[in-house]
Amino acid sequence: MPAYDFEQQFVIGTHHEQTLDAYFQQYFWIEPASRQEQRQGIDRWFQAPDGSWMSVEYKADMTAGRTGNAFIETISVDVRAVQGWAYASEADVLAYYVPPRNSVWLICFMEFRQYLAEWHQRYPLRQIPNQGYCTEGLLVPLVLFGNIAFEVCRIGEWSH
Repeated sequence: MPAYDFEQQFVIGTHHEQTLDAYFQQYFWIEPASRQEQRQGIDRWFQAPDGSWMSVEYKADMTAGRTGNAFIETISVDVRAVQGWAYASEADVLAYYVPPRNSVWLICFMEFRQYLAEWHQRYPLRQIPNQGYCTEGLLVPLVLFGNIAFEVCRIGEWSH
């Protein structure tokens, strides 16, 4: 398996962020996170029409469209035992975007984390090689995201 190409993935990730911003700005005022907040797993701040704010982490997963499984990063850098976003993110909400399906699952991180121990027991762990380290994650069926999401959006639609 080839190593992860950070620069290529950054360009792709930026495109997905722009797509999500364009979609969600119909419903929220969106503020980008600061660099410090990004290190804490926060990509955006959404302000709802009622004035309330929520911090959001964007994740885009192209492969999940083909496999039907989300990659839940549990270890970011294996050689240093750095926690993955599933544990380390300080965001309120996970926006898990699967571009081939034009679908976004909005999930409260508190709810999401309640399932991690069970998922470790039930679903396979995979490693993705990078330059000098691996990232590890669980392959969790997307159908389960529908059970825990507070909103499932189709880009171009909003069921709220």
